[in-house]
Amino acid sequence: MKKLLLVVDKSKAEFNQFLAEFIVNNYLPEEVEIEAVTVINDHYPYTITSVDKKIITKDKMPVFNKISSILNKYKVNKHIFIDTDNAQRIVQFAKDNAVDTIILTNPNKYNLPNFFVPYLVNHSGIKVLVLPYKSNYGNKKSA
Repeated sequence: MKKLLLVVDKSKAEFNQFLAEFIVNNYLPEEVEIEAVTVINDHYPYTITSVDKKIITKDKMPVFNKISSILNKYKVNKHIFIDTDNAQRIVQFAKDNAVDTIILTNPNKYNLPNFFVPYLVNHSGIKVLVLPYKSNYGNKKSA
């Protein structure tokens, strides 16, 4: 079974839907396990209390609602991290969890720094699939 890491956008539900539809159109539920990850930037994550982390996590969990409804037949593990470096946290998570492929949408749509995708590619040691976002992608299903 392949393990996929989806980089979930905290603010753009349509990107998350796009990623979920890509999974449905390209993988069978019994072929993959999905790690859905979003990272919240905080310059001082070590100062956040465990109570604060629970509140932040509860507040941000709706970011996964759209992918959960689309990927309801898939095994999806949801993760929210609070860290200073999104790319480094994602790479570390991928290594720690034996991820086969990292999947995200066009980084320009994420408003991520230019180093984000190259960092994933150069430091993860696994496939990084960057999907160009198209609003009509996934609307046609083949039989």
